[in-house]
Amino acid sequence: ESLKLHEETLALQKEILGPDHRDTLQSMLSVAFGYATAKRYDEAIQFGQEVLALRMKTLGPDHLDTLTSKMVLARSYGMAGRNAEAIQLLEEVLLHKAKFGPRHPNALRCMRNLAWCYAQAGRETDALKLLEEVLPLVQSSLGFDHRETLESMTALAARYAVAGREAEEIKLREEA
Repeated sequence: ESLKLHEETLALQKEILGPDHRDTLQSMLSVAFGYATAKRYDEAIQFGQEVLALRMKTLGPDHLDTLTSKMVLARSYGMAGRNAEAIQLLEEVLLHKAKFGPRHPNALRCMRNLAWCYAQAGRETDALKLLEEVLPLVQSSLGFDHRETLESMTALAARYAVAGREAEEIKLREEA
């Protein structure tokens, strides 16, 4: 139902505001996110690529909206099992982390998503290192009981389990 409403909103915005308007592009990202959630990956990727191309053209590669578009497209790639493409985009976003600020929720989410993609691609050491870096940042910026903090703790605990670091895994899961 949510996706249907996003699609209807997008159609109206394209008609009234035009296809290149900032609000229209934001709605396209919402539709792309909805498609990915609904496992309609080809459509999610198509919308994500279109928004990214338009934002690159109009705003440039290091604008916050462009970086956000890369994160949404990377999420779609990752969910579709296209980890190499997801990793490339997320690594590009992290090069511009200063634009968000080191403790900005988008920067932290990007780091956690990149760690997930690393793990999916079998790059466990990279995933573990990144999650160990992101957890204290999330805790200090969002607090110890925030959902993002708990998700980061759980993700790190899972990587500890894979690495055979059982004591650290158990401790972190108990804290979470």
